[in-house]
Amino acid sequence: MWIPGFEQSLFLHDIDDLRGVGSVYYDELPWLDVASDATGLPPIRDGAPYHLCFLGRESNYYGAYGHFGVAHTGVLLEKVETIEQIPVPKDFKFDLPGAAN
Repeated sequence: MWIPGFEQSLFLHDIDDLRGVGSVYYDELPWLDVASDATGLPPIRDGAPYHLCFLGRESNYYGAYGHFGVAHTGVLLEKVETIEQIPVPKDFKFDLPGAAN
């Protein structure tokens, strides 16, 4: 699952929907980056979660990825196979470092 947005691009491995997830800890997720020559990506909405099947690569190194290096791992999307927006449960929340809840 992928949750794109302004200053975020969160990737959750092996999650089909957000039911039962409860909270997502922003700084523990891989940053999903879209390659400049990526194919098959339709227009998307910031903050909307998507079930995503794609071809790409994951970083082999722990480091600083994404906006201000907030993620410790990264994923590079190269080709979208399928993408579908999914609903957000009422009990779902992001845990953003430094943000007041």
